[in-house]
Amino acid sequence: MALACFRAFCAGDPEIVPRHHVFEIKGYRNLLNTLKRNEYVSSETFEAGGYDWRILYFPLGSSSAMSGYSSVYLELMTPGASAWAKFELTVVPYRPPGREACHPFELYSSRVFKHGDASAMCGTHSFFERWKLSALGPYIRGDSFRIECAISVYDYRRPY
Repeated sequence: MALACFRAFCAGDPEIVPRHHVFEIKGYRNLLNTLKRNEYVSSETFEAGGYDWRILYFPLGSSSAMSGYSSVYLELMTPGASAWAKFELTVVPYRPPGREACHPFELYSSRVFKHGDASAMCGTHSFFERWKLSALGPYIRGDSFRIECAISVYDYRRPY
């Protein structure tokens, strides 16, 4: 499971408690037909490490995405805040994939987020090729899929 991989990612920091949030994207095919490139849907705001965050999903990709790819980002929403976070964004299956399929849609990152400027968001322009999501049955249920964010927030002023 994605969260198990994330726990290893945060090993060595016992006072840091990973949080996770699942964003279910409903009406996937409709989003592909109604939104334009660089338009997104967002998760509800969730709390981690005393800060507010949200996931942004761009079905047709952000302005910098390669053609045919979707984009995903994590955004710090707390006004005036700065936070250092390690996070993982993963498309999670509704049912366990076969042994041959491991989570093909994952992003790991660590950085300082600063609300109010370009560093408030971190993600990838080319998270996955859209046709691959539809082709991998465990990740789609009806017309929906899920992106999980596992996140740990650190006091970035402290040396680690």
